[in-house]
Amino acid sequence: MAKEIKLSDIAERAGVSVATVSMVLSGKGKISSLMSDKVIAIAEQLNYRRPGIVIDRRLDFRYVTILHSESDRFSWNFSYDLITGLEILLVEKGYYPLVIHMNDRWQAETIVAEIRANRSGAIFAVDYTDVRVVPKLERLEVPLIVVNNGSFQDRFSSVLADDIQGACEGASHLIAAGHRSIAYAEYERPKMPLVVNERRHGFRKAMDEAGLPVTEDLYIISRLEEPEELEKKIAALFKGPGRPTAILAHDDYCAACIIGSLGRLGLSVPRDVSIVAPGDVLDYSQPFLPRISTMRIDTELMTRMAVEIMLESITRQKREALVIKTKLRYMDRGSIRKIR
Repeated sequence: MAKEIKLSDIAERAGVSVATVSMVLSGKGKISSLMSDKVIAIAEQLNYRRPGIVIDRRLDFRYVTILHSESDRFSWNFSYDLITGLEILLVEKGYYPLVIHMNDRWQAETIVAEIRANRSGAIFAVDYTDVRVVPKLERLEVPLIVVNNGSFQDRFSSVLADDIQGACEGASHLIAAGHRSIAYAEYERPKMPLVVNERRHGFRKAMDEAGLPVTEDLYIISRLEEPEELEKKIAALFKGPGRPTAILAHDDYCAACIIGSLGRLGLSVPRDVSIVAPGDVLDYSQPFLPRISTMRIDTELMTRMAVEIMLESITRQKREALVIKTKLRYMDRGSIRKIR
């Protein structure tokens, strides 16, 4: 029969008093984080469970994994804000964040094994879309919160930007400035189809509410890896007399590519063409970037909501998927011109 582990066993190995061990495991008293981590680690090694008392599950682990995909490098500025925000909040709550930057070469089993080895008690998937991996994380039986990816919201708690609202309000700013011929530009995102569909729907919603037509000749789609394709489609869009006076772009990276194409046609923003985009994936502290008015995603609110979901999930035995969508707010950087 296995020996029953007592507080005195932990205290002896940690070199502290029984009272100190008791305060650490009960979450009471003012014990240094260094000593608390040492006591908790020894208690876990000895597989100690305090009899007759339900210990707060937050004391059972210290590490939290943050998964991030490196596939969309252009969006790193946006992902960086999300990851940094999560790290700051987790440290404030007494956890140690472990960030794993992955690419398409990672195997699903390798990722699961890495998280298990770190003994993480919760997982955040930031901009992560690998359908091979995310479902396998369920076997770890720890809370998984998906951030900025709506592909898994029917199965996992998710914190998302309200992309329909963002695109709709972005188009409404163009309409309010007097524009009536507005084009919509997007690019292929096979890993995140929901955000593409929702922003397109938001644009159509704004146009329908204003009684404005959305015709096929005012809609363009291209591939980011083929800039020549975008160049040709922008040239075709603006060669005729009925060319649009404004463009709603899928995001500001797409908008920046469009601005480059317009410039090579001798057109400038906002003098000849107004443009707005949901997002803020670009780093506007860089002086060489075009100033694009955007519907900005509230990354601070998203990270705060994600951590609150985690804290609630780890203290509840039954975890139901909770989906929170945050509102995008207009950032005027002067790329919209009012017309008569």
